[in-house]
Amino acid sequence: MQRIPGLVFLLLLTLMFVVGSAPAHSRVVVQDITGHLQERDNALYTLSGLLRGDVLSVYVKGTSGNFDPMVILFRPGTDFEKIRELFLERVREALVEGEDPIAASRDLLDRFSLAWSDDLDGKYDAALRFKIPADGNYVLLVRSALGYQTFGSYRLLLGLNAPAVLTGRATPTGDRFAS
Repeated sequence: MQRIPGLVFLLLLTLMFVVGSAPAHSRVVVQDITGHLQERDNALYTLSGLLRGDVLSVYVKGTSGNFDPMVILFRPGTDFEKIRELFLERVREALVEGEDPIAASRDLLDRFSLAWSDDLDGKYDAALRFKIPADGNYVLLVRSALGYQTFGSYRLLLGLNAPAVLTGRATPTGDRFAS
């Protein structure tokens, strides 16, 4: 029996471990969803089974009416009632103090959401890309842009490790992770 020197053995063992384990970002999933919102409506989607290291890509486009979409990603376990109350309170304060309520809302979005998008490259479409920090079920909210009461149908294109989603032209894989 031939002996393998220690350094070579360690290198081979390391190589076997690296090759034998698939990172979270190796799976590619694209899901296409259509929906419709009236003025002041919100659509909440649960994004299930996201893994640390996955890169979530989201693209939303209004397809009818005057819908100007906004998309917001929240962490698992977000208390939406508390956030709603904070938003209303902060907007009232901004109005009383003569501040811009939209700017105040954006500050709160930066504080309480993981990522959000209102407009994309000067268009009314919204898109975001976010690397998932921990395994879990995340929540995505689609609504009208801040300060506007728009309505209509929309197309929501979601992807895990699928950067083409950000162009709005990715092909759905048939897998579902949003409901």
